Amino acid sequence: MNSRTAKFTAALFLFGSNGIVAGMISMGSRDIVFFRTMIGALVLIAMYLIAGRKKNAAQGDAATDLAATGSVTKKDKALVICSGLCMGISWMFLYEAFASIGVGISTIIYYTAPIALMMLSPFIFGEKLTARKAVCFSAVVMGMLLINIEGFFGSFNARGIFCAAMSAVFFVLMLIFNKKSAMSGLVNSVYQLAFAFVGAAVICFTVYGGVSLPATLQDVMWLVILGVVNTGIGCFLYFSNFSFIPVQTVSILGYIEPVSAIVLSAVILGENMSGLQAAGIAVVILASLAAEIQLPAAFRRSAKQSLQPAHRS
Repeated sequence: MNSRTAKFTAALFLFGSNGIVAGMISMGSRDIVFFRTMIGALVLIAMYLIAGRKKNAAQGDAATDLAATGSVTKKDKALVICSGLCMGISWMFLYEAFASIGVGISTIIYYTAPIALMMLSPFIFGEKLTARKAVCFSAVVMGMLLINIEGFFGSFNARGIFCAAMSAVFFVLMLIFNKKSAMSGLVNSVYQLAFAFVGAAVICFTVYGGVSLPATLQDVMWLVILGVVNTGIGCFLYFSNFSFIPVQTVSILGYIEPVSAIVLSAVILGENMSGLQAAGIAVVILASLAAEIQLPAAFRRSAKQSLQPAHRS
């Protein structure tokens, strides 16, 4: 697992704490999405301006991640703008689904997006679907079903299912648009989150007639944490490395986010974890590791030789 994959994975663990932080805020879901994208975008813009001044002194990955804009065209910028808009719309639909049908069933529907992305990757991105990736991905999906199977027995409605399905559709579009763009580094993250804010703002003011301001200092404090750390820094780690990671790897590792959310809720909030959920979490983690961690070359050669039939003298 290289450094970019590790940073990408760290972003997923950070996103896993979104629910805990957002749960501390006594505001509506769409208001939280509006303010988290706004604060996150401002943080990334500030990082970009600071990094631009230090561009000449940056070296190696730091130059790529923080300051480099790369040789991008108007098409590349348009693709990332579309990706950002899709991300904002996806979040709005997802939070509405959470409110309507709960987290469990919404999560299952939402995370059909990586399944669709992996199936499309050979046709859209020309990535070969290896047997190892297919088996590990199937195991990850089974683990997610174990984690959320109890959610199927809850009550849900058509509106909630529609919102969850639309959040998955826009999630897939977000990833495809971003992956098709040659824009990378911090500038990618800035465009992504800035236009996610634009998408969220358009929905808030055209569909719902505006947003509500935070009522208490505690709400302000948690909004700042959610916007700066979980959204600003999280999106920087995610999108500055996303372009360099195969789509199939993104699809498999993406399931770390809901798993970390469940684990953090159990550890920090003391929420009960069933045996099925614990088994599902173990399956997801082991399958993700099996898909991405390469065995040492000497060990692979030894294993291959041990499988060959012995020659008799």
